[in-house]
Amino acid sequence: MIRTLNLLYIFLFLTAIMLVSCTDGLHEEDDQEEIPEGCVHVNFTLSGSYGGPLSDLSRSNPLDNYSPVKIPDGTTLWIAVYKQSNVLEKVKSFVVKGNTLYPCKVDADGNVTDENDVPLYLESGTYTFRAIGPARQLTDDKHLYIENGQYVIANDERDRFNTGLAETTKGTAGVTKELDNEVNPVVEVQLNPLINQTAKLKFTIKAGDNVYKLGVQTTGVEIDGLQDNYSISNDVKSPWNWTLGTDTLIAYRGNKNTKLTLTEPVEITNEKVVYETSILPTDAYSTPLIILFSMRVNGVPSQFQMMLSRKFFLTGYSYHYMGTINLKDGIAAMEWMNVGWETNVPIM
Repeated sequence: MIRTLNLLYIFLFLTAIMLVSCTDGLHEEDDQEEIPEGCVHVNFTLSGSYGGPLSDLSRSNPLDNYSPVKIPDGTTLWIAVYKQSNVLEKVKSFVVKGNTLYPCKVDADGNVTDENDVPLYLESGTYTFRAIGPARQLTDDKHLYIENGQYVIANDERDRFNTGLAETTKGTAGVTKELDNEVNPVVEVQLNPLINQTAKLKFTIKAGDNVYKLGVQTTGVEIDGLQDNYSISNDVKSPWNWTLGTDTLIAYRGNKNTKLTLTEPVEITNEKVVYETSILPTDAYSTPLIILFSMRVNGVPSQFQMMLSRKFFLTGYSYHYMGTINLKDGIAAMEWMNVGWETNVPIM
């Protein structure tokens, strides 16, 4: 009887081992990716971003003096895939985690709705990969609409971002790579750094003489005279100003009737208030930007105005204006000085 039981225990033990081995084998098989025949699975890593989305890149500090900064986790990007560098083959959305891109699904505002999406599979061939983000909604013909107050980072083919750089420094153009399923069915593509396609305005207001408390009104800062939102096709029924690929935002002379209101400062204390925003590249050389600050000085509502003229606000650059509010004989005044447009501008 005892021998029978021992034999039964041994049989059950061996059966359990066999079941565990089969289960493990199934897991291993499930973990193996089935790549479509003749295709390559393409993964992406990042090299960071210049000027973005809000930075101190300026004309006095050219691109080759900078190192790319990390693109924040959670940022979404479109990857546009071109066959033979100029034929748009596919557009797919990804989300940034570390320096790696993961396929995802996005809503109209470029927010992740599902982190589980199919990988990017491409047939063997030569492709150029360009990124643009955030992955806001595209039109059916793959156009993107960008407004004042929004930023966009993208690969950029222009010479001023891709010449005169050291060999160890990567430009901002797209990356071309040959894919061959028979050589390597899984390929990692490292994207060149992206660069901010908008300009940045930043205003820092400090408390000066006899000012012990700075505050803001609900109307915040109003910026008037910005580049109008536009359609490249000049068709009012086509609400886009960017085509995927080698396109750039254009500062049109005379098209400057848009107003932007900043209601939330990025920093506020009793001694300092800071506002910043992205804007479309703007030609303010002949007609100025007019900026109205609605502040509270020692609790008293006060307004200040400044004008910025004879300036071009360019792609990728930041324009920082610093001012001091002084109170004398009950009158608050913001003193400022306009210096060269190519540098950060102090308002004394």
